[in-house]
Amino acid sequence: MIHYVYTHSRPDTEDEFGIFYVGKGIGRRARRFAGRSPYHKNIIAKYGKENIIVRIVKEFKTEVDALAYEVELISKLRGMNIDLVNFTDGGEGWTGASHSEETKLVLSEKSKGNKNCVGRVYTEQMRLNMSIAQKNSPKKEAENRSQSEKKKGKKQSAETIEKRIAPLRGVKKSPEFCANLSLKMKGRIFTDEQKINMSNGQKNSEKCQNNIKKVIQSNIGRKLTKEHCNKIGGRSKGIPKSEEHKQKISEAHKGQKRSPEARQKMVEAHARRKEKKIQDALNLVLSS
Repeated sequence: MIHYVYTHSRPDTEDEFGIFYVGKGIGRRARRFAGRSPYHKNIIAKYGKENIIVRIVKEFKTEVDALAYEVELISKLRGMNIDLVNFTDGGEGWTGASHSEETKLVLSEKSKGNKNCVGRVYTEQMRLNMSIAQKNSPKKEAENRSQSEKKKGKKQSAETIEKRIAPLRGVKKSPEFCANLSLKMKGRIFTDEQKINMSNGQKNSEKCQNNIKKVIQSNIGRKLTKEHCNKIGGRSKGIPKSEEHKQKISEAHKGQKRSPEARQKMVEAHARRKEKKIQDALNLVLSS
């Protein structure tokens, strides 16, 4: 009896990245699609069983050799990040009997220390195929959802956060990356807790403090246009300031020495406000 190892591949990919299943069989097993896993059935339903590419990879005289090669091939393909629908690493399909200890030892040795992909350089097309296979994999999506649920409510330690952030410091993001990030963030609504966390993170950030100092230095001696001043003043008009806000403004101005020009402007502004109050009072009297 001839035993063989076979593969099922998608019809829209010509190279090895189209393979989605590896099996061991005899007779017409490779071309029978009944009794397969749900993931296998989903792919068959998508492409149609008549379009699936069936390949007999290698034939063997003994089933032990076929099972060992199945383990080796699955390990090699998964090492290339090819997403297979096989639930196991192979070697379980013994026909009508259980594995002997000798067979288990052979399978174990075959699967140890697999170095098929060590030092392998992937082409850009291969990387793209791997990426697409991962993104469109129902199995991968299920794993991501499972991982997300497990991590919900868990807080990372300060050490873990620092290890994750450290490699990113000083790395300039490409314009394309910034544009994609901006697109993802548009329309996102943050909770009050998220807003507070972001605010505290910015306040305690050394980078943020340095940026503020740079902005202050760049604005020293800068003369704003009248239009710009009106815009700045218009934003704060009608907005009442809290006592805490007033106190902060007062503390910030303490000890500051104003130039004669600035003093003159303050006097003129005070005179204008006083004149406006008088005019408003006269208009009120005249209208009554």
